[in-house]
Amino acid sequence: FLKFSLMSFVPGNPKYLGNALYQELHEQFLDDILSTYPETHFVVGTCSSQSDAERLPVLKHKKILLAQVGPPIYYTSNNDYIFGMHINSDTYPHPAIRTLSFHSQQDGSNSRTVSSSGQRQNRSEITVRVIYRTKSEFFNSTCVSAINYARTLGFQVDAWPFEPEGDDDNDGIPNSEDVDFVQNLADLSCPKNSTSLDHPALFSCVHGEQTILIERWRKNGCRPALVWATPSTWAWANENKDEIPFHQGGGQWHEAFGYKDRYFSSGSALLKR
Repeated sequence: FLKFSLMSFVPGNPKYLGNALYQELHEQFLDDILSTYPETHFVVGTCSSQSDAERLPVLKHKKILLAQVGPPIYYTSNNDYIFGMHINSDTYPHPAIRTLSFHSQQDGSNSRTVSSSGQRQNRSEITVRVIYRTKSEFFNSTCVSAINYARTLGFQVDAWPFEPEGDDDNDGIPNSEDVDFVQNLADLSCPKNSTSLDHPALFSCVHGEQTILIERWRKNGCRPALVWATPSTWAWANENKDEIPFHQGGGQWHEAFGYKDRYFSSGSALLKR
């Protein structure tokens, strides 16, 4: 018969340790466990923000890493022990960008779209504005992909990348936790007293900053063509149902996901387990 044993370890909380120390401890703990228990054959990976710490230990010990990582670059590291079953997270924002071109003129031209105010705008007049963390690779690559894809479709793009643990305004507060810093990003992407024709498409690859962004956009009277945000398919969405009635996002699993195997007939059946 086949017997499975599960071991788990928690090297600490990156929120309090900081990512650098957490990554170091994460890698050290995993290396120690695989050395102490050589009969371990599989490692269930962590989220993409900490996943780099698992590359070297599994390669060193020749153990299979079942990665929970969306960015495709993670699987191109010349490491034969990394496996994962994922939708390419770089494609998450693409459908939202394509919706900007959906309401084209009746003559078949793709040069003009309809804004949320009902006014037609040239694609060159609709600005895609992107706020994103440069770490982890998921946040960075997802929004960089949105930027590149929007440009290929002819949209003007403005972007504000930031280091989440940095301190750009030197006030002693990390950027991702600095309300003033995040509010400034919101002001840059959708300023107060914008013209009636200014309906940008707002994309954000962030985490807890999303609540601050939305509150500021509302205060500024911002009327975006659409809002796409990474937390839209996470717990944040359930906790903030009244913050924004219509928002878009991307994720790996959904009840409508067309998944089927010998055990589950649909994505909905899988989630119920």
